[in-house]
Amino acid sequence: MRGQALVATMVILCAGAATGGAARGDDDAGPISACFDTHDVDLCIRLAAEAADRDQERAFARERGDCERRLVAAEGRGVFRCASDDPAAPVDARATVDLTHELAEAVKLRRRRAADDIYQRIVLLSQRLGAADCTAACNAQGQAMLRVSKAGPALVRMYRTCMSAFESAPAARALHARDRELYAAYMRGASERCRKTSQCDALEKYGAGSCSYSGRTTRATRPSP
Repeated sequence: MRGQALVATMVILCAGAATGGAARGDDDAGPISACFDTHDVDLCIRLAAEAADRDQERAFARERGDCERRLVAAEGRGVFRCASDDPAAPVDARATVDLTHELAEAVKLRRRRAADDIYQRIVLLSQRLGAADCTAACNAQGQAMLRVSKAGPALVRMYRTCMSAFESAPAARALHARDRELYAAYMRGASERCRKTSQCDALEKYGAGSCSYSGRTTRATRPSP
């Protein structure tokens, strides 16, 4: 995502200007100017930026999940966006370059209010970029979920047919009669191959079905973790 980790990336780029700290405290200090009063200004700024990114990532993960569920429920008919994505408010990603330079200068000169204001503009820019990316991811992932959910029963049948073919092979019967441990390993390998061709991981991830098989000579063929 373009917005992912943008705050940390931009702030870290200019954090090298933050050498030394100020002795003066400030009750109204913002997330950047508050760092001017610490012994390690550079580290403080980095941690503040990384915390902001983590908050955004969690928020977008929730929005994307909601968007994907709406898309699947509507069977892909309609327009689907993450809640914070506003197409009427376009954003130019190139603005990140100017803001980075502005923040670096404000940090270097210890311009407390300016540094906090610019930082908030960076956070807002990151949110808007991230929201657009969230919508793009929702539509891509949601369509994939929709395709798998529609094909769910057929994919489960494909998996079971695949497993039955492996189990019925002469080599499998010979192993079962001769060495149960080797046979179990053979069937685990079969399950891994059948799960891959039947898209079982996606099927189970999206809750569209479960790949399980109980044949004549085996149980619980899910691969071991």
